[in-house]
Amino acid sequence: MLEFDFDNSRRINNLDLKSKLIPKDIVKLGVVMEQEKYNCLAKITDVETETLKFKLVNECNIPLDIGQEFEIIFMQKTGVYKVLVELEEVINNGEDLILKVRAKDKNYKIQNRSYFRLNIYKRINFTKITKFDAESEIQEYQGVIENISAAGVKLVTHVPLVKSSHLNLDISFAGLSFDKVIAKVSRVDNKATSFKEAEYYEAGLEFVWEDLSHQDELANWLNRQTNRYL
Repeated sequence: MLEFDFDNSRRINNLDLKSKLIPKDIVKLGVVMEQEKYNCLAKITDVETETLKFKLVNECNIPLDIGQEFEIIFMQKTGVYKVLVELEEVINNGEDLILKVRAKDKNYKIQNRSYFRLNIYKRINFTKITKFDAESEIQEYQGVIENISAAGVKLVTHVPLVKSSHLNLDISFAGLSFDKVIAKVSRVDNKATSFKEAEYYEAGLEFVWEDLSHQDELANWLNRQTNRYL
């Protein structure tokens, strides 16, 4: 499932759902109950200004109690939307369960350049950018990118990292016109483990774009990956 970052989103009042969605559109449903998070995908079957009907398209155990509130997330060219809805009716048409929901007028939008995070879990190589003389070796390290956006990544590695330092990441897995990107370490969490396991670090990295066309190229790649899920 895709993860979206709505920390820097803006609220939209009186969102007309009929202008944003049409039957057969796929949306993501999400709800957190008693610290358990449920996610699944649904296909729109009918849409009005304030109400939606849809059927689930993958197996999930999202609560279906009347009055249950959950989020609907969908993507358009101008950004990603999150709409809080309330379940009004569950309709059994003999083949599928159709859910009818009403919007609660708590709607948010991430502009395209705010970007979403894609959970990807890719093993990558990286180097530390330091001052060194011509005879120094550039040591290559390994880590795993847990998620990526056009703004940065979450990196997990056994290599100690320092906040505000810079790394050169190999992102050749994306097949873009460039293979490497510079990233600044904005946050580091040191994860202590048992004596039998190696210590590891979770780091938040912000891309430092020297060429903004590369940022747009990565954003377009992420959009294409999104369309494989939604």
